[in-house]
Amino acid sequence: MCAARNLQRTIRSTIAAAIIAWKNARRATKRKQSARANYKSARGALLDSMKTLMALFVVLGAVAALFAAVVIVGPPKHPRPSNNLPELLIGTSAFRAEIADTGLKQMWGLSNRESLPTGRGMLFLFDRASLHGFWMKDMRFPLDLIWIREGRVIGISENLLPEGSSPQQTYYPSSAVDAVFEINADEAAKAGIKIGDATFLKK
Repeated sequence: MCAARNLQRTIRSTIAAAIIAWKNARRATKRKQSARANYKSARGALLDSMKTLMALFVVLGAVAALFAAVVIVGPPKHPRPSNNLPELLIGTSAFRAEIADTGLKQMWGLSNRESLPTGRGMLFLFDRASLHGFWMKDMRFPLDLIWIREGRVIGISENLLPEGSSPQQTYYPSSAVDAVFEINADEAAKAGIKIGDATFLKK
């Protein structure tokens, strides 16, 4: 009888110990899983931060490159001769067109030049149509702006005056455009350019 009781106690103790060990094992597993989850979360946050930092470095590099181009390179000193430029047809008139199709060329435009030959202009080409704004910063002569959308003249801004290094006004088209042609003031009227005229660039 005593031996049977001792056996029962031993079995109960063994079972209790097994249950405790099983519970402890489960807690340890949960702690490990939680630790892994925290590690993955922290690792993901670190990777996201590194990606953001790298993107920031790329942007800063682009800004630095643009600043260097503005300060060191400066505006074009020797524009191409007219006979080497493509021809832009507007209605019944023809112009020689300098092409501004990069951010740097579009930023400088015709600024800091003393003059522009008659029958010549600068054609700004954009990747997408939008309400592109223009100002007369550092210009030394007045301009006409011809606003173009999908090969058609949709508006003309005439006789825009130079405003020095601190322009107060920005000029916009009445609707989105994908190209703008700058020419000497009064040339649009002299050439008979009007809204609705077709444009074609002969390269």
